[in-house]
Amino acid sequence: MAMRAFHLPDLGEGMAEAEIIRWKVAEGERVEEDQPLVELETDKAVMEIPSPYRGILKKHGAKEGERLPVGAVLAYIEEEGAREPSASPPASPPPASALPDTLRETSESEALPEEDAGAIVGKITGELLVVEEEGGPSKEGKKAILASPAVRRRARELGLPLEEIQGTGPQGRITQKDLEAALERKEPRPAPTPAPAPAPQPAPTLQGRRIPLRGLRRAIAQRLSLAHQRVPQVTHVDEVDVTELVQLRKSLKEKVEPRLTYLPFVARAAVKALQKYPFFNASLDEAAEEIVLHPHVHLGIAVDTEEGLLVAVLREAERLSVVELAREIPPLVEAARKRALPPEKLRGSTFTITSVGSVGGLFATPIVNYPEVAILGVHKIVPRPQVREGKVVIRDTLYLTLSFDHRVIDGVAAVRFTKEIASYLEEPAALLWEDLSR
Repeated sequence: MAMRAFHLPDLGEGMAEAEIIRWKVAEGERVEEDQPLVELETDKAVMEIPSPYRGILKKHGAKEGERLPVGAVLAYIEEEGAREPSASPPASPPPASALPDTLRETSESEALPEEDAGAIVGKITGELLVVEEEGGPSKEGKKAILASPAVRRRARELGLPLEEIQGTGPQGRITQKDLEAALERKEPRPAPTPAPAPAPQPAPTLQGRRIPLRGLRRAIAQRLSLAHQRVPQVTHVDEVDVTELVQLRKSLKEKVEPRLTYLPFVARAAVKALQKYPFFNASLDEAAEEIVLHPHVHLGIAVDTEEGLLVAVLREAERLSVVELAREIPPLVEAARKRALPPEKLRGSTFTITSVGSVGGLFATPIVNYPEVAILGVHKIVPRPQVREGKVVIRDTLYLTLSFDHRVIDGVAAVRFTKEIASYLEEPAALLWEDLSR
């Protein structure tokens, strides 16, 4: 038998870590190959990870409720039918920062004792994992770069090459402070004017039940904070007369399968507007200083779940008619509410719609789903007084709120884009007729 270290794999684009929700196999229990081993929660999904080996689970890499970075040891398994080990497994997993951001297997004879775990770094070359001493030269003659997944991700966001930064951490590891220092050298800032130091205040004693910020709620907090910090956001509000849409839906809702709601009409109108105004179906590559216009509309639908907001993605939405959208959106939303969507349907959206009309309220200013450049808020349809040909009449209207990244989009373009959407919603029969004639 041989001891195998099973490392947390990268389960999707942008994943940096995962939280242990529940171990399905206890330490000391037998596990079969492909048997569910552990239940994890990433930033967007809950999923089961199967065991790659058959044998005895000797040690968990983390406790339930703890988080592990990609590449950290998830479990040690004594594999049946493999060669005899030559050393004992480490008493605890090696530091996550010393592990590569990829799935790899290590037999017990290849593992180092715990006290030596911090002195190695792994690097992938083709299919070969090269293990070197920290700070030592690689086979290509380059010095190994030591940095955690979070530091590497932040360096990419700031456009800072790690190979040009001198780490001040243990064995030359690059830290967040090193990134800040490098950024200061790259973009010097004027020294702030000294201000009188405020008198120290005692820390307030906060009473009440405390709930850990974990899982989806933690991911939402991080993503919205990033969006708020990086995107100079502006919101445009418009009122749309949807009287004809209300009447059309009322006449069709019992005659058409699947049952038509307002959202498919809004989605189809938005897609057509995005095709006419492609800068709203874009993202900003800050490092390259380029605006990326996406060839397809991968439409994000914001979904309210018990754990928090998720964005489910409908890929290549431009190929779908109103009726086809009405058929595909409900099962997508239902799977998102059950946290049952695969990772590929929870990432890669290019434009998002958030609809809160069924809940109520007047209107809100949604935050752009970074790295997208715009998000459309759809609100409650309400009968309101309108002036038509000098007379006050009652019409069914709704508010559309378009939040956009002002670095990419100007206010006039936002008004035109919203008016384009409104023109289809004001004459919705044209959407159905166009789709039928395709």
